[in-house]
Amino acid sequence: PPLPISEAQLGRTSGDKQIPLKCWTLVELLMAIEFMKTFDFFRHLSHADKKVLMRHVVLMCTHLTLGFSSYDSKSDVMKFADGTTPSHGYCCRDSELDRLILHGVIQILRRINIDKREYVLLKALVVCNSAIEGLSLPHKNELEKERLKYSKSLMSYVLSSRGVQKGPEAFTEMMALIDTLTRMMNRHKNWHALRMALAYTPGIAQEPSLINDIF
Repeated sequence: PPLPISEAQLGRTSGDKQIPLKCWTLVELLMAIEFMKTFDFFRHLSHADKKVLMRHVVLMCTHLTLGFSSYDSKSDVMKFADGTTPSHGYCCRDSELDRLILHGVIQILRRINIDKREYVLLKALVVCNSAIEGLSLPHKNELEKERLKYSKSLMSYVLSSRGVQKGPEAFTEMMALIDTLTRMMNRHKNWHALRMALAYTPGIAQEPSLINDIF
């Protein structure tokens, strides 16, 4: 269960000095939002459409970012920037979601042997999702144009770097990873909603509001 605020803010100790715990989940979500804000089309979206888009893709971007950084550092398990892992690396053997979060994305990226340029273009495609329900029609059309642009760029680069024999298969696997991230996002949101419902106690500190907004 969540700790009271007075205890949760204490964190680790170093001698007589208290070291606050860093909420890496919150940090990663904020970084994903800042990444989305770098796209020119994003600032043209209405406030309502920005919220709809962020609620759908921020968690997917976070999973992909953590997966790639862990893969790039030759790790077999998902790691935050300080080397810690979600849930302290504990994986319930019966939980497919745990396995996907801690190992699944890394394994897929390793199988594809994705490079940094492919990763950046794939991450842009995650953001440019015109199929999200709740987006206004004009902005759906704008996102579709952006999606086609980045899709063509990724295909062109993959064919150039991997050749016409291996390129199409690699491109197909990269696009399939977006479907995997979508399923992960939906299941992670459902798990978070259940966890928050079971852990809720009046007067006890809850997750930061941004986390609940995204989830």
